Amino acid sequence: MIKLTQRDQTVLEAVITDYIETGEPVGSRTISKRGAMNVSPATIRNVMADLEEMGLLHQPHTSAGRIPTVKGLRLYLDSIMQSRQLAGLEKDRIRDALQDRPRDIRELLLRTSRLLSQFCRQAGVVLWPRLSITSFKHIEFLRLGPFNIKVILISKAGLVHQTNIESDEEINQPELDKYSLYVNDLLQNVPISMVKERILEEMASEK
Repeated sequence: MIKLTQRDQTVLEAVITDYIETGEPVGSRTISKRGAMNVSPATIRNVMADLEEMGLLHQPHTSAGRIPTVKGLRLYLDSIMQSRQLAGLEKDRIRDALQDRPRDIRELLLRTSRLLSQFCRQAGVVLWPRLSITSFKHIEFLRLGPFNIKVILISKAGLVHQTNIESDEEINQPELDKYSLYVNDLLQNVPISMVKERILEEMASEK
């Protein structure tokens, strides 16, 4: 556990804040001009050098200022940054936006991203994992008609994929339930990218 003095925390916070605003390396003079610390740029430079030795800051090249490392950002988020309670109006906006139950996790993430974007006044980005890199969790076959079947596939990451297929033969729901149980047992925790290969292997062994 890294223990920082109050001065260390102040300098680290100043570097991170300025770097987020400008995207440029932050120098000691920049922090000194902010007036957050009543010390000389030389003192701030020494503190920044100490923070760099701790792995919290990085200097791209000799004449540049410093930028925060992933380790520095994590320490700032976990220990230094002060959180505040949401105002009543903000809570109401969140409650209203999520009052209607989202259809799936994709819609929930999109709504959440929009809310964060509004509150932070920054662009919101949703990074959605590809189905092919997740693992199998559950599959369900539902009879829609004599030859029509809905297939619902759920991955370990919570991704849901649905599609309709046509069968050459009429299949009743009890048979589909039996197939669901068999496939769920066969493919549990198998990576989605390997599902086809696993099914072909099973088909070959069962002739």
